[in-house]
Amino acid sequence: MADLGYEPQFGARPMKRVLQKEVVNIISKRILASEFGAGDTIYVHTDYVGLTFKKEPWTELVEVKREEI
Repeated sequence: MADLGYEPQFGARPMKRVLQKEVVNIISKRILASEFGAGDTIYVHTDYVGLTFKKEPWTELVEVKREEI
């Protein structure tokens, strides 16, 4: 998003537009579709496809190897 909204000659306005388009508008549509509601915590995750919005936090699977001494 920083790449999309970075325009030094225009200040923060381009970044505001990118945030509105990529985050605020999508969340607003999903609230209207009753996917999110009052009091929900919305987590935003980015991956190779784009932004993903969920009510639950992401849990990353981390493989932990224990070495026996």
